[in-house]
Amino acid sequence: MPVYNGEAYLAEAIDSILAQTERRFEFLIIDDGSTDRSLDIARDRAARDDRIRVVALEHAGIVAALNAGLAMAQGEFVARMDADDVALPHRFAVQLQHLAEHPRTVAVGGNVVFIRPDGSLHGRTNHVLHASYNANSPMESVLVPHPAAMYRLAPVRALGGYRKPFRGAQDTDLWRRLIEIGDIDNLEEPVLHYRLHAAQATTVSRHLHELFGGIAVALAQCRMDIGHEAGFDVEASLTPEDAEALAAGWPPRAAALAHIALGRYYFRTGDLQRGAKFTALAARAHPPLLQRQDVQGMLARMVGQATRQGQLATALGLLALAPGPLAGWVIGRGTARLKRAVRRPSPP
Repeated sequence: MPVYNGEAYLAEAIDSILAQTERRFEFLIIDDGSTDRSLDIARDRAARDDRIRVVALEHAGIVAALNAGLAMAQGEFVARMDADDVALPHRFAVQLQHLAEHPRTVAVGGNVVFIRPDGSLHGRTNHVLHASYNANSPMESVLVPHPAAMYRLAPVRALGGYRKPFRGAQDTDLWRRLIEIGDIDNLEEPVLHYRLHAAQATTVSRHLHELFGGIAVALAQCRMDIGHEAGFDVEASLTPEDAEALAAGWPPRAAALAHIALGRYYFRTGDLQRGAKFTALAARAHPPLLQRQDVQGMLARMVGQATRQGQLATALGLLALAPGPLAGWVIGRGTARLKRAVRRPSPP
């Protein structure tokens, strides 16, 4: 469990692990240079239960904290946990049983129940539509809630653990690399209460994390197509501009996945023109990508925004990319607005 300034919910998170029905475990709490009472809370709990080991680091980010935990772990399996969530009592037991019964499975997640800051229920995820993933799963589909995951330590160490360029999306990168050597499953039953609260990532950082996740998916496609990660430096930082440069040297399908991720990022952060530009690049690199429902939805939203803003050339350019379903959406919901915009007299 990595923690950074997590005093508000840390005690509850720790206690939920100590309350597991499976009692045999080592509990590593990695404090990433917290400036609040997190380290004191962790040490207080450790004084009461000798299964807890508390490690205090200088602040270096979640990837460094996670890798420190992997280096110190002594067991065969690792269960991830966040400092603001609540593990359900049976979590370890059912995940360990699943891994024992499925030797090809390298990681297992499960459903999560969303909770509000006060712990009241907010909703539930549903990952059972994709109960198992393997190397043949669609690149964009692998979804395992990171704080609800348990995985085999040896293969994760063999792959080099978490990679720092994918800060905020380090789990997406890990899952895509793991399914190249084994299966990843999700249990139907909930194993975790996932807390939603204001101290989580801001909207801008969330969009950046989504971009890095998209680049991790594109990089996996690159490995599949040409057998290596062309131009990618695992020790370097990653920015949107870095992603643009990397994608320029990748094969078509990988480049298209990167361009879609960039298009979505720029659109969601308010740069419609760049969003449209990279969406068009994706369409040219690998046209079948436009058949994906999530891509069509993004295109539709781009067309709608461009129309509302009077950017008719952008709207029409995006329409030129559109397969039948998107054209139908525009006919049904956007054509009248386009006509009004075209007929509107220019200001004197």
